[in-house]
Amino acid sequence: MNDTFMSSIKLEIEPSLQQALERYKDFLTAASGDVQLLMNSFNPLQSLQQVSQASMAFYTGLDWMKIAQNSLKPDSFLNFFNTLQEIQTSATSQLSSGQESLVNTVVKDSQAFSSRITEAKSPQQLLADTINSGLDTYAEVKTNLTQQSQTLAGIHSALVAFAQQSLSELGK
Repeated sequence: MNDTFMSSIKLEIEPSLQQALERYKDFLTAASGDVQLLMNSFNPLQSLQQVSQASMAFYTGLDWMKIAQNSLKPDSFLNFFNTLQEIQTSATSQLSSGQESLVNTVVKDSQAFSSRITEAKSPQQLLADTINSGLDTYAEVKTNLTQQSQTLAGIHSALVAFAQQSLSELGK
């Protein structure tokens, strides 16, 4: 009897929910691919070896006696501090902008979700809207975090270049 009762119930999924579930499945597949790509591209041993070799070549080529002598001259530091201040000001501005964008994304998406709760015509529609909203937020946050990661890499490169340029100039 239970089988008869269960076979007479027909579950229908609204098209919007079906589309949202398909989109969710595609996102999971893409996210899995992103993680795999990240794991494959990250080889810390190779990166550390390349950085170490380049750094050793740079530092062993410096005239450390001249650097020590020139570092005793206070006027030689003025330009270095100005350059460092520019790097730090730019870095602070870029990171602050990225954080502000991230917070704005979350606030905007939260407000949109709140309005959808009252506009939903059915529980399935609400679920579909929730899934789509979450996926949209995920995509925006991922983009923002990728940009922030690139910003941090740029800041790191600028600081390394600053250090090498400063030492090279002190070695003249």
